[in-house]
Amino acid sequence: MKFYFPFIALLLVVTICKGNSPEKRFLRGPKGHRGPPGHKGPPGHRGPPGPVGSPGIPGTPGDSQPQIYKQCAYKTSRTTAFDGPIHECNFVKAEKDTFLRAAYIGNIGFTAGCLPCCKRWFFTFNGKECQTPSAIAGVLSHEKGLKQFNELRPVKIEGYCGGIPKGKVQVQFNVGGCPGCNPPCNGDHGGIQATKIIVEERFLRGPKGHRGPPGHKGPPGHRGPPGPVGSPGIPGTPGDSQLQIYKQCAYKTSRTIAFDGPIHECNFVKAKKDTFLRAAYIGNIGFTAGCLPCCKRWFFTFNGKECQTPSAIEGVLSHEKGLKWFNEPQPVKIEGYCGGIPEGKVQVQFNVGDCLGSHPPCSTVSHGGIQATKIIIEEVEPPVA
Repeated sequence: MKFYFPFIALLLVVTICKGNSPEKRFLRGPKGHRGPPGHKGPPGHRGPPGPVGSPGIPGTPGDSQPQIYKQCAYKTSRTTAFDGPIHECNFVKAEKDTFLRAAYIGNIGFTAGCLPCCKRWFFTFNGKECQTPSAIAGVLSHEKGLKQFNELRPVKIEGYCGGIPKGKVQVQFNVGGCPGCNPPCNGDHGGIQATKIIVEERFLRGPKGHRGPPGHKGPPGHRGPPGPVGSPGIPGTPGDSQLQIYKQCAYKTSRTIAFDGPIHECNFVKAKKDTFLRAAYIGNIGFTAGCLPCCKRWFFTFNGKECQTPSAIEGVLSHEKGLKWFNEPQPVKIEGYCGGIPEGKVQVQFNVGDCLGSHPPCSTVSHGGIQATKIIIEEVEPPVA
């Protein structure tokens, strides 16, 4: 027993040490770098339609009636013209299916010693008279056997013409002989008053279409998620702001004798500073008995001054010495456009005075008559260049 005890104790110690071997343990290292983004996944399923929105607020109707015009003014003395063009006022037409309004405001007459006489004043467009619907012309005739007259007549020759292509249009005012057997003679034009030609393009508005029947109401859809905020839209082009403000003053009077100065007044409130005013007098003018020779001019003033942009708005009536006296009122329309007038209240007066030059003064004139006299003032956009 003494011999085997130490061996058994050693084997027991070895066995115990082998059974209690140390456990393996691992230490955590530092956090790693962020990995790259993953691949984009496939699109998701389309969501259900959102509900129908409420109707929007109706917009205000836009102006679809543009107005483009041009005025040419000629300050000339009395001129004898042979057959052919007298004045030219070219115009750039914007559309092919629009009409042109052409108007001549000035004087016409004959040369001395022309009996009988018949002359025709007319417009041409690109060298041709109007065909749609007809020519724009005026005729003045003096039959054989009547006493010679030598005064200029204030007239307005006006009309509309279609079928003219768009682009540059050569607009000419011409004089020529009357068709038929009348012998040729020369015509006069111009005078002391300013002569004007107005060319205007008029746009035709089509008829309004019939209202369609309302559609069937669809079922409400499911409400979808809010969408992202969209980017700002492209700014729209400015709309047409066609200004058209006018006033008419009417005077129901019998034939009246007037001295130099204002005859009628028709004040106007101008809305903008860069617009033009169109002024028109529609009525009668004439002389008093015993005024030979006579030359009077009727003209508009704005705030006490005559128009300078582009020229005066006036009409002239003259009666030469030695001619037989006439005492009837003459129906006239004196009209034109004027710029450079400030905004606000404008004093518009229609006046009478002596002609410029060497004509002797005539103290009194007559105006009015059986017909109603009218003054029309209208604010319009500036003319085209």
